[in-house]
Amino acid sequence: MLKLAKKRDINEVTDDCLNDLSPKKVLDLGIGNGRCSKRFLQKGSVITGIDLENPNILGINFIEKDITNFDIKENYDLIIASFVLHFLNLDISKKIVEKMKESTEFKGYNFILTMNKKDDSFKAKKDNFFLNGEDLKELYFDWDIIKIGDFETDFEEHGGLKPHKHNVSFILARKVSR
Repeated sequence: MLKLAKKRDINEVTDDCLNDLSPKKVLDLGIGNGRCSKRFLQKGSVITGIDLENPNILGINFIEKDITNFDIKENYDLIIASFVLHFLNLDISKKIVEKMKESTEFKGYNFILTMNKKDDSFKAKKDNFFLNGEDLKELYFDWDIIKIGDFETDFEEHGGLKPHKHNVSFILARKVSR
């Protein structure tokens, strides 16, 4: 089922995609503050977070590692890559997506949230993973697309920057073949 999001708030989109899922095992690549995966703690999920810095989130198994060097050795019911792939070269990110797909259980999910080519940061990093919904759909041509979309955020302030907007794309896809 394909649904295009009209929402403009990152938290709303994340909630819309993830709140109804109840995965047993979650891998969060570039976990950051755990915005996406913390919701699964209350559901009893086992969560592994990979990042360069430990967010010290109680209940999450943390591995301090660069996701470009992380070898996924087991399968997961849900693998998340939220606001991390656009920092990396396109080819490297596509290899990570392939690892995500290979390491997802049958009927498991992948969730990607990324800046797209309409975002101002694309101008400085044109070789990075700035994909829109259609591009993400092509990466998951062999999966069921549950939710997908492109949107512009409302004004936000972070990192000492003046108020600005981001152009974002996302996909929630379900593995349908073994």
